[in-house]
Amino acid sequence: MTYDDIKNLVGIPWVYKKTDCWAIFKMASKVIGREVKDLQLPKESCVIDNINIFYDEMKSDSWSLTNSITEGCAVVFFDRIDRPLHIGFALNSDTVLHSMGSNASVNSSSCDNIYSLIKKGFYKRYEVYNYNL
Repeated sequence: MTYDDIKNLVGIPWVYKKTDCWAIFKMASKVIGREVKDLQLPKESCVIDNINIFYDEMKSDSWSLTNSITEGCAVVFFDRIDRPLHIGFALNSDTVLHSMGSNASVNSSSCDNIYSLIKKGFYKRYEVYNYNL
């Protein structure tokens, strides 16, 4: 995968269930030939419901925790009370493609340094997963 393969996914405004973090992860996965299933998210964005659905998904057999960040891995970010809140697509060992936003604060998808998202205080920590579907 090269930058040209992914550049069309950068700068897309956040829209719940269309271009949110899960949707961007799915789109990036498709670029590398991997289909990721849809989550059964509620019709309206609800942080607590989404966290619970996301947490259940990460515990399923579709995912396996890994220690190394490689291209295509899922980088799962945890909030300050240690709940999985956000997912990004690893472009390499340092950089993640992701989309941060909410109905109240719309941002666009971007490529960021994984560690800077922790240092800036957006998230408490992260885990890395391989998708096994």
